[in-house]
Amino acid sequence: MADDTRAGGRLEDNGGGTLMIHGSLRSDDVVRLYDALPIDARTLRLELTGVSAVDSAAVAMLLDWRWRQQAIGGALQIEHAPDSLRRLAAIGGVDRLLGIEGITTGATAK
Repeated sequence: MADDTRAGGRLEDNGGGTLMIHGSLRSDDVVRLYDALPIDARTLRLELTGVSAVDSAAVAMLLDWRWRQQAIGGALQIEHAPDSLRRLAAIGGVDRLLGIEGITTGATAK
């Protein structure tokens, strides 16, 4: 596979409320993905194992998505967040809001 840090983030729906993001999740990717994010009155499980790069826009997008989910009675459960995303969220003081505080994954995104 080519360098994933250059591959724009893409959202994959695995069915049953399970979603996966692959590739980069930086500002350009967030702008492109934002309108494709499903909002559902159930719990959506978001798998981030395939995320290769993040910036603060990823944190903002995930917070907004989580809040929009909660506003209609749903939830967003984030799984396998890369260490770089956890660090950015912790620096911003929103790791608890995202539900990713204290999770050690060993995953590294640039």
